[in-house]
Amino acid sequence: MSSTRYVKPLTLKPEPSRILGTLLLLGHGGALLLLFPLALPLMAKLFIAAVLLLSLRHNWRQQAGGAGKIHSLHWKSDGDWLLITAAGEQLDAELQVSSYAHPSLVVLNFHLPGPRRSHSVVLFPDALDRETFRQLRVRLGVMGDPLAGDEV
Repeated sequence: MSSTRYVKPLTLKPEPSRILGTLLLLGHGGALLLLFPLALPLMAKLFIAAVLLLSLRHNWRQQAGGAGKIHSLHWKSDGDWLLITAAGEQLDAELQVSSYAHPSLVVLNFHLPGPRRSHSVVLFPDALDRETFRQLRVRLGVMGDPLAGDEV
């Protein structure tokens, strides 16, 4: 595994992603549309529709905006991460091996201090400038973490 002692810190300030927003709307909207032809009682359909709408709201706030959104991520030279929320809260975090890197998508899974706390950040290429997205993917590959099977 490579040494991280001399690695330059990397700061990520993701912007709202049109790709992610579109996928969230299509996935949840498609599930709502498929609900209508099902042979279920009306109350069951309404309950499932409410759960889908709550899921869309939660995912939208976590990834696209709101106080739960991660405003910036700082990958320090020692390999640790600092996450700053839209509300200004600073969270020390540890990158998990379950994270994923691909040329079209990066999913960063973090473990946060406290009992069973975790957070994921989904990054499509339109969330960061091209060079920063490339640097992130390259660094994830160089660090030797088994993040992805595809080339970085």
